[in-house]
Amino acid sequence: MQSYKNLAAVLGLSLCGISLYLLRKYWKKDEDDTLMKTSNFTSVEMVIPPKLVREVIGKEGCNIKKIEVSSGTRIHFRHNEGKRICIIRGTTEACHIAKTLIQEFIGSLPKIEEDVIHIPRGVTPRMIGRGGENIHEIQNLSGAKINISQESGDSALSKVTFTGTKMQLLEAKALFEDKLQQCIELNSKLQLAMSKREPRAPPKCSPTKEDEDKSAHGEARRESLSQIIESADSPFEVYVSALVDPSKFWIQIFGPKAAELDRLVEEMTEFYYNEENRSLYLPKTIKKNDLVAAVFKYDSKWYRAEVLSVDEVKKEAQLHYVDYGDTDFVEFKNILELRTDFLRLHFQAIECYLHNIEPVNGKWSEAAVDKFEEWTYVAQWKNLSAKIKDYTNRENKGREGSPVPGIDLYDCKNGKTVSIADKLVDNKFACYKKNQESKSNEVASSSSDVH
Repeated sequence: MQSYKNLAAVLGLSLCGISLYLLRKYWKKDEDDTLMKTSNFTSVEMVIPPKLVREVIGKEGCNIKKIEVSSGTRIHFRHNEGKRICIIRGTTEACHIAKTLIQEFIGSLPKIEEDVIHIPRGVTPRMIGRGGENIHEIQNLSGAKINISQESGDSALSKVTFTGTKMQLLEAKALFEDKLQQCIELNSKLQLAMSKREPRAPPKCSPTKEDEDKSAHGEARRESLSQIIESADSPFEVYVSALVDPSKFWIQIFGPKAAELDRLVEEMTEFYYNEENRSLYLPKTIKKNDLVAAVFKYDSKWYRAEVLSVDEVKKEAQLHYVDYGDTDFVEFKNILELRTDFLRLHFQAIECYLHNIEPVNGKWSEAAVDKFEEWTYVAQWKNLSAKIKDYTNRENKGREGSPVPGIDLYDCKNGKTVSIADKLVDNKFACYKKNQESKSNEVASSSSDVH
């Protein structure tokens, strides 16, 4: 008999355990399932403007939690074809209360508006600032959002869109216009300074493969686009200073350093034309890879240069002018030691190639090079707009760790923007590379978006 009692006790405990387990599982089942058992359970959807979703939700969901508690509903959001859908779940009456609370909350928020202005594309990079610093500063001060993009088509304007409350827009536009005026004035001063530059007449020649730039000293002080242009999507202004062909040319960045270079050249020219100074800086020897000061015979000014090769018989050296990119043969008597403080400015010539195109028949024709020189105003100091597209390492370049940037070039004038690459292709001088787009759309899509 005792054994039966024990068995019953065991079974009783087991049944108790099972009952408790089932009660635990279903007693506190999800509130949504409980609500679904009621006869008036429903689900309501609301479309919330994307710009207001963050405000409606609140910090760490505080606003939505309050509405859920006040109405006795559950609320969550989902994306649907670019829209933000607010889904309210609960009884019919609770959903109505929650929807009303959300509508009242949205109605109490300041109205979000948009305003658009247009600015010259040429001043856009300076207006944005390095890494978008100018735009970020205005956004932080005003609370508005600012987006800058290139207008469609061949327009030479950039579109600036302001988003925020009325007061935010007023403050953002005021700050923007002040900064824009500063940028326009600075650009005008730089343009005036550059207009005083005399056109150079560089010979169309380049170092041979065995004479490629291998100077570790010079390499360390070269200007680098990757260091200057923080955002690859942002256009920037350049001069084309020298060329071999569209696959190999040199640019200078339009900006304060260009004006600083002009002052350096003036200072060097004044210094080295002094006979006493010349006698003090006569080199004992001239050898390959030396950094020197040398006359450029086409304008009789003194520039920084690097020795590529030396001809002791002819008493001349082949020089690479490190701030412009061109090369020439110069007599020993016109080559002097470079004063140390003249190295204070990084070498300004940046080697580039035109992105996405190659010569027809595999070699650039003389006519193609002439037209490229004409259309890019080589050494004429007229601005072009550029955009970095990629980088490559030159074979046998001798400059490990210094990839050459591939860029797109645009001529912005008379309210239009013309792609130099497209112009070469349209005139049968070049063709687009295989497996790449057949037509450049960068003019339309080139943008500087700052969110």
